[in-house]
Amino acid sequence: MALKEVGGSGEMALYKNLRPGDVVAEGFYVGDRRGKFGPIYEIADPDTENITLCPSNGHLRYKFEQYVQKGNYIQIVYDGMEEIKKGKWSGSDCHMFRVYIDTDRVYNGHISEGEDAPATPPPPAAPAQSRRPAPTPPQVSTEVDDDWGYDDGDTDGLL
Repeated sequence: MALKEVGGSGEMALYKNLRPGDVVAEGFYVGDRRGKFGPIYEIADPDTENITLCPSNGHLRYKFEQYVQKGNYIQIVYDGMEEIKKGKWSGSDCHMFRVYIDTDRVYNGHISEGEDAPATPPPPAAPAQSRRPAPTPPQVSTEVDDDWGYDDGDTDGLL
């Protein structure tokens, strides 16, 4: 068994050095970590096992929240800067991205896709059990004491 260092910082993607059309990162989305201005997405390259760290902005965060799940094989392409038209950041420039997902490739717990990687992903974990028991519905009596459907406390059937 070969030991590998874990928990490294990874290579930070610097958007200011990119041109439109450049690939920011390609690999398996393995998670994110908290950054100063929001999540930093971790993309693991299956060929080199390097981690690319992609800081989020509003545009990239929206795409990750709406479309990307942990384990997806993705490619992030830089699309340049664009002026934000409305909202809190109206008038300022924003980095834009295209995100592609390869639905045929699924992360199976191993970054590398070599012989030691299992052929099929592990079964999904069982859902967590709630600590509180389910509430019991109230019991409703359907018995009626007299012919009129009104319970006046006596049993003679008269009101």
